[in-house]
Amino acid sequence: MRLYFSTSSPNVLLLESPSRSTSRQSFMAQRERSLDLQLRLEQPANRQLIFCSPSGVSLGQLPPSQHVDFSLDIFPVGVGIQSISGIRITDTFTKRIYEHDEIAQIFVS
Repeated sequence: MRLYFSTSSPNVLLLESPSRSTSRQSFMAQRERSLDLQLRLEQPANRQLIFCSPSGVSLGQLPPSQHVDFSLDIFPVGVGIQSISGIRITDTFTKRIYEHDEIAQIFVS
């Protein structure tokens, strides 16, 4: 399973200005089983980027070789280059958790 950060997302954010970023979760597998996905957001320890999106939401079922898009609302509170981390996607059928950390870097000014 791979998480792609959209190129339409801004590369530069203004300090203390909310921003929306788009991500794409892709499932490339040889199995014929779908995944039932749930999105959970964990605030990173450094807390330079704060998630403003709801956590624990269902992304729905994802068949093999398909994708699902979702948006994240981010509020930057620290300047400099910041990494987006703390995205957790759970397959509710198997209870497997896919951890996505440092999926993109954003400059905050």
